[in-house]
Amino acid sequence: MNLSLAYSVEGPPGALSEAVYLHLCGVVAGALHRLHVETHWQAVDGSFCDGRFNLAWGPPGQARKIAGTAQYWRRAPAAAQAADGQRHVVLAHAVLLVSADPGSITQRANDFEAEAGTGRHYEADKVVSVQQAMGTIGAQPRLMERVLDALRASVAVTAPPQP
Repeated sequence: MNLSLAYSVEGPPGALSEAVYLHLCGVVAGALHRLHVETHWQAVDGSFCDGRFNLAWGPPGQARKIAGTAQYWRRAPAAAQAADGQRHVVLAHAVLLVSADPGSITQRANDFEAEAGTGRHYEADKVVSVQQAMGTIGAQPRLMERVLDALRASVAVTAPPQP
């Protein structure tokens, strides 16, 4: 499931990029908490598209990536610009593994890296789906709908970062 949040912020990108990541992780972690899946942010070595602000499930030394995050900044248009010229529009994006098969998606990432000749290799046991973290096997009725509802509720109560 993809979650994208867009909003404007005042200040240079370098000053707020960590706050944007923490906000995004907070929104997704809040949603998963509603589903009784406890997460935290950290890098997960061996997971595909690893980054400092992955959302992870499990104890820090054995954590598995459940969501990846990214962000894109663009200077706000002149008509919406702050007096100091430091208003930006931010797209904060998370990919949440809801019911994806970690083996299958990791293999796809490994196939891509092999085709690109990067030499990178990822491990399927470094990622987990929400479905797995909830301890369910097989189809879970309305899981996507439940995750979407939880994300909506979390967005509604999590204020965007401020300078």
